[in-house]
Amino acid sequence: RLAVDPAAFVPDAIASILAQTMPDLELVVVDDGSNDDSLQRILACTDPRLTVVRQRNRGLAGARNTGIVHSRASTIGFCDSDDVWHPEKAARQLAVMDREPDVGLTFSHSMYLTQEGEPTGQLLLSRCAQPTVRDLIARNHVGNGSTPVVRRACFARAGLFDEDLAAGCEDFEMWVRIACLSGMTVRLVPEVLTGYRIRWSSGSMTFDRFLSGHHLAIERVRSYVPGFTERNARRSNAEHLRIASRKAFSAGRPDLSREYLLRALRTYPSLVL
Repeated sequence: RLAVDPAAFVPDAIASILAQTMPDLELVVVDDGSNDDSLQRILACTDPRLTVVRQRNRGLAGARNTGIVHSRASTIGFCDSDDVWHPEKAARQLAVMDREPDVGLTFSHSMYLTQEGEPTGQLLLSRCAQPTVRDLIARNHVGNGSTPVVRRACFARAGLFDEDLAAGCEDFEMWVRIACLSGMTVRLVPEVLTGYRIRWSSGSMTFDRFLSGHHLAIERVRSYVPGFTERNARRSNAEHLRIASRKAFSAGRPDLSREYLLRALRTYPSLVL
């Protein structure tokens, strides 16, 4: 695999937010204890809408929480440093939320990008237009952390990201918690509005952390979702094993992919349907 400097992605992410067709926005960039030249690349941008916050490394959940605390808007979107937004993403998703005040979180389809930022031709599509709590427990229909736009009221009611979770599982648990505790609905905007870069060194590509993190997230979910059952836990664990299988295959590990898929089917045989 080609090694790409992660700091090189940062300007593209920033530019994609500042190029939104809805220009009345604020961009809070959190430098989460970087030890490369990310900060210099960020500070090269002089747009007055940009605010930079530096902190010791707290992980993805900690960086998102800092961004939420320092932002002022009533709606908050997220974009990881290696992803990009389509120019109309904010406008399209906010239009839905303006029309429907009971919608607390919108998300979109995504396009997979290579490490160099080129479209792969593959899309990450959700087939669940309005996922319920049970839907989100079974599978993270939101897809990735750069797709959602969330009302601040959801965080006020459901709390911030759990900083004990990692490897993508902090997102899974947060969306379940919002759907369960905010009293608002989750809605798909069925357009490709996010570019999701595939990096083999990313948190979701470290398979053991991805799977162990999910088990911890399920224990969190068990504590607040009414009527949560072992069947719910098995199905969710099987879905994450299936996702790990696909990621392992894409990373050139067919042996590991096969192992995860067999574990998924043993955990929840109905997955084959």
